[in-house]
Amino acid sequence: MKQGKKIQTTRKYFRRKFIRVILVMIFLAFIPVLLIFIYQNTLGRNEDNLPDAGKFLCSSRNDVDVSEFVANGGSAAIIDETLSVTPLGGEAIFDKSELTTEEWTKFLLNCDEINGSDYDVAFNQGEDNYWLVLRKPRAIEFSLSLHLNSSAPSSSSGGSWKCSCGNENSGKFCSNCGSPKPLGKRKCPSCGAENEGRFCSECGTPLQQ
Repeated sequence: MKQGKKIQTTRKYFRRKFIRVILVMIFLAFIPVLLIFIYQNTLGRNEDNLPDAGKFLCSSRNDVDVSEFVANGGSAAIIDETLSVTPLGGEAIFDKSELTTEEWTKFLLNCDEINGSDYDVAFNQGEDNYWLVLRKPRAIEFSLSLHLNSSAPSSSSGGSWKCSCGNENSGKFCSNCGSPKPLGKRKCPSCGAENEGRFCSECGTPLQQ
């Protein structure tokens, strides 16, 4: 009887020991994860390396000065309410002069995904509404390209085109002389004639823009 009690006591002892060892191993396994988390959210996020778009905002976009940030290897751009892009220096954040709503939404979602580690966006609300986008030096591009290079031209820009002055453009107007983008030949939906103007030269039907 006494021997049976001893065996049960021994089993309970080793069972407790085993559970303690397992708990210690689990705790030790989580220490590196915990250290990485602390580093990324405290020590690794020092203000010298992170862009802070908010501190560069001005009541007017013309007063925004990011020259020092760009001189240190950063990149900057302004996006207005029509989603037109104005580069402020550094490597191109966007390779388009105008963005679609989908492209801009994709960019903002990805910025949120990477927790602002490489990009920071601030919005100025007032008489002059605009977004200021900053990218820190040597930013690592993630899977959905932030440059938004697409084989299919966006509906707002319609791809690149060459102006009569010889300047290459991607927007609706020439950045060198201000001439509007040529409409190009379009097929009339009524008679099928090809036209370059806003109305069909054969039947007068308005052509789609």
